[in-house]
Amino acid sequence: MTSLAVPNPADTELAIPAETSFLSRPRSLERMLLALTLFVYAWGTPLEWFGGISGDSSPLTQALFLLFFLHTVIALNGNWHVVLAGAKREPLIPAFIALAILSSLWSTDPTSTFQDSVVLAITYITAMHLVVRFSLEEAIQLFAIVLGVGAVVNLGFQFVFEGGLGSLSLRPSPNSDVTGITTSRNTLGRAGALGYVVCLVYARIVRSWILWPALAALNVLLVVATNSATALGAVGGISLLGLVFLGFRGRKTLYGATIVAMTVVFATLTVLTATNLARVTGILGRDSNFTGRLPIWQDSFTFGISERPFLGFGAGGFWQDGVVDFEVQLRSNNFNILHGHNAWVDALLEVGPFGALLLTAIFARALLWSTRHIRAVPTAAGLFPALIVSMGVIYSTSEAGFITRTIQFIMFIVGISAAARFKGEKRAFVPKAERSTQPTTPKR
Repeated sequence: MTSLAVPNPADTELAIPAETSFLSRPRSLERMLLALTLFVYAWGTPLEWFGGISGDSSPLTQALFLLFFLHTVIALNGNWHVVLAGAKREPLIPAFIALAILSSLWSTDPTSTFQDSVVLAITYITAMHLVVRFSLEEAIQLFAIVLGVGAVVNLGFQFVFEGGLGSLSLRPSPNSDVTGITTSRNTLGRAGALGYVVCLVYARIVRSWILWPALAALNVLLVVATNSATALGAVGGISLLGLVFLGFRGRKTLYGATIVAMTVVFATLTVLTATNLARVTGILGRDSNFTGRLPIWQDSFTFGISERPFLGFGAGGFWQDGVVDFEVQLRSNNFNILHGHNAWVDALLEVGPFGALLLTAIFARALLWSTRHIRAVPTAAGLFPALIVSMGVIYSTSEAGFITRTIQFIMFIVGISAAARFKGEKRAFVPKAERSTQPTTPKR
């Protein structure tokens, strides 16, 4: 098993480097603080684990995020032109964030909208810290450490404080609602799916056959224990897409194979989430309208989008004060919901059709560039953008979108920024034996 700090040479031949405009490389303190930042983005603080205090209301969490932001500002001080150059690779993401901030002007809850949008902007800047100061392989290492350690912490917490792994537990009276140190099983399931992907990718980068595959397996165990259908579907779908990416990455048919595989995966998940297949959903332990998502989507149009079809209620506005009759229906169905379980429904509710079109363009460009990235960088790290973007599309279809104050948004930005470096290139796959005679540094 290779050391964490020694990547596989075969995977660094076409590695994506960090920016070179900085006078120094990140030191140990910067790496440790950034790892801690990512851990809090992913898992919160112990106050939230034990006390049930939300991240927005915890003074400790607020103080930590202020500290993290100050650290990022200090690390990037004097090099904001590099950050701007990195942001220009995909300007639609900062444009979407700017629209969210602008929506404070017409939001039904302007204060909450502005606060949430500013937090989203800070998350974006944190992600750009990774983009411009760390290579793609180094960023993947940090993600793997945070989600791998998080899987261990969640399992320990679940066994010690929550009585085992729910339906998988051998205890006489297991708790079936497995949440670990998170606030919900869907949150834990999504983190487990992301951890599965990033630990497997990093295992290939460092040629690890024990530690990182084992951590990937622990993340899958968490996904199964949560009984989250979306997370289970994401793990299965990403596994299939990963095999397609690996099998076709050196072939001209990569794009066609990727389109077919993605169509199959997303169509299957859409059928499971949007149809009344009682027999299939019954196997998954769900009702025929997929845990009430269909009524949520239908009523979002009836009570929300139809009321403000052009501008929406502002970022987060509908789920704060904009919902009236809708809340009554949710309470009657025993729901406590903070989003529409679909990124496009939320975009229409919050920032209108322009925001929904902007979101669609972000994902469409990301899918195209990340697929091209596999051919331009045919290594384990080269698969990362496509896998994370695919995960983003899967979750945005039936859960909360990726553009939130979370580690998955940071991972999405890192992935799409790496892929965007090759958005204008049509370079074919270069066999390993011929790479020594080929330029290995991507165009700036």
